[in-house]
Amino acid sequence: MIGQKISHYRILERLGEGAAGTVYKAENLFNQTIVAIKILHPHCLQDESRRERFLREAKAAASVDHRSIGQVFDYQEAEGYAFQVMRYYEGGSLQARLHGQPLPLEQAVLIAIQIAEGLEAVHQQGIIHRDIKPSNLMIARRETSSDGLGVEQIAGTRDPESTVQITDSSATIIEDIKITDFGLALLPDHTRLTVTGASVGTPAYMAPEQVRGETLDPRTDLWSLGAVLYKMVTGSAPFKADNIEALTHAIKHLDPTSVRKLRPEATAQLAWIIDKALHKKPSDRYDNASKMLGDLRTVYDSLRGEPKRHWDTWIVENRGRLLFAGFGLTAVAVAIVFGPVIFNGNGDSPREIGQPVKLTSGAIGVGAPCISPDGTRVAYTSQFDGNQDITVVSILGGEPLRLTHHPADDTEPAWLPDGSGLLFASDRLGAYAIWKIGQMGGDAIMFVDEGNHPAVSWDGQLIAFCRPGASGNDRVFVAPLADPHAARQLTHDGDGPGSHRSPAWSPDGKKICYGTMHELWLVDVARASATQLTNDGGYNTDPTWSPGGKHIYYTSLQEGTIAISTVEVSSGRTHRFTPGSGPESHPSVSRDGLRLAYTTQAQDEDIVIVNRKVHSMWGSLIYFFTRYSTILLGM
Repeated sequence: MIGQKISHYRILERLGEGAAGTVYKAENLFNQTIVAIKILHPHCLQDESRRERFLREAKAAASVDHRSIGQVFDYQEAEGYAFQVMRYYEGGSLQARLHGQPLPLEQAVLIAIQIAEGLEAVHQQGIIHRDIKPSNLMIARRETSSDGLGVEQIAGTRDPESTVQITDSSATIIEDIKITDFGLALLPDHTRLTVTGASVGTPAYMAPEQVRGETLDPRTDLWSLGAVLYKMVTGSAPFKADNIEALTHAIKHLDPTSVRKLRPEATAQLAWIIDKALHKKPSDRYDNASKMLGDLRTVYDSLRGEPKRHWDTWIVENRGRLLFAGFGLTAVAVAIVFGPVIFNGNGDSPREIGQPVKLTSGAIGVGAPCISPDGTRVAYTSQFDGNQDITVVSILGGEPLRLTHHPADDTEPAWLPDGSGLLFASDRLGAYAIWKIGQMGGDAIMFVDEGNHPAVSWDGQLIAFCRPGASGNDRVFVAPLADPHAARQLTHDGDGPGSHRSPAWSPDGKKICYGTMHELWLVDVARASATQLTNDGGYNTDPTWSPGGKHIYYTSLQEGTIAISTVEVSSGRTHRFTPGSGPESHPSVSRDGLRLAYTTQAQDEDIVIVNRKVHSMWGSLIYFFTRYSTILLGM
């Protein structure tokens, strides 16, 4: 083929070959630019299904206009050939770049981000690629100058005067990733060009459901992305075997070698992302490319910023030595204090608290702390650049992670029940609505189009929030978490004066406590009947339930100071819980009853977390092991 002319393209050299066709470098004789041409194998041209697949491949690639998708200019059947005309990328494939060696972590994550961006665009068009692998990921070179402007090179242009050039001496070369080869793509019409139950793809990068020939969805591509990222980080594919049977068995039943065992400098957060992408069950992976993209961007920012080492990272790095010690200490603790004395009724009885530990320091405008369902993190609002944003910090302290970066105020964080993300209120569209964001940031999406003060039931089935009722004052509404638009109004004008704010679910999901202008009220969710709980005329708000459902912690103005108080649900008896040296507000109790987070202004505005004094030494040992058992065990 070298030197031959097809239509108005002259073949210059062979670039590579696949099952369906051969790719050549060619010259467009009309404008003297260099392109890539993929020519269908001659024996495939006589097969109608092969020709149809080849045409569909060109249409699929051409239908997605995104910088991370390889451009397809043309498709022709001429002079006994069927061929696609594509943009020529001088950098070659990612496969050629790897050479069996790992990439620098920052570079590997940046490439994964670009792949995820491309998959996000592909999936939005209803397309599943089904063959994400290093040889289908091309590298395009781009120059950028000190002013931040960048242009993509027209590689190999014959006329030097028509080549895009930057004369700025500070110009640097940037390489972008392009997803190519949509030959196996499943298009929105779901027309099958393979036999049902047949597996298609490249074995080393195929997901378990793909190997089994089952129904596929976008999460299949995310598995493949996880496998590519694994190879970029470690230098080898996650699964290797001498034959196809052994390889498919490994993909379906075995776990890959730990990323951090092969690449110790890889962060625990990066290893977690790869592990999640490579889960055997699609339901355990990322729901979509957007969520994975958000986590990858967070890791990339961390790698570039060289963040402080976190306690969790130290635990991961030393889990081999700590595992046996953890088992031993826990066994001793359980033997000594076994029984209900450990937690005294699951921590439901208010007791003396320990020494508060500051989780934030010197932050401006912090507030509304919310402990995660697993008790390991605290989400809160903190002021950045003159507005409120959502931030997360470990209960052990360390570097906080800012999740939102919008110029509008983002407030009132509420964890999703599995800890995968948070809901929050924001006026970023001019009126308050409830938004959703991943646990490590990324792009937020609107969850409820009108509302604030989100609260998710402990079982994860329902969401409560506030929005204006008929009188214009806020009322409590309830909706299924799976269908937040199907909301029903739970409180009405006779259920307490003024607006109803800060709904909080009881652990059994049967009641909601909320604040009015001065008092706390309870509403039965099933019957929508409300009763007043407190009656002291103080400023009572921000309720949160104890794990056993017997008490409610809340912000209270009593005796001239704002502090955290408790009220017994059955009797209405109240008790001051914190000293009120702050003022102290916005309590949040962990689900095991052993941690309380709240905002204080004793010196400056900070969030603190305290331990309840429940046989502190042994309780702490048991807490330590339960907190870190999954990390120690590598799960």
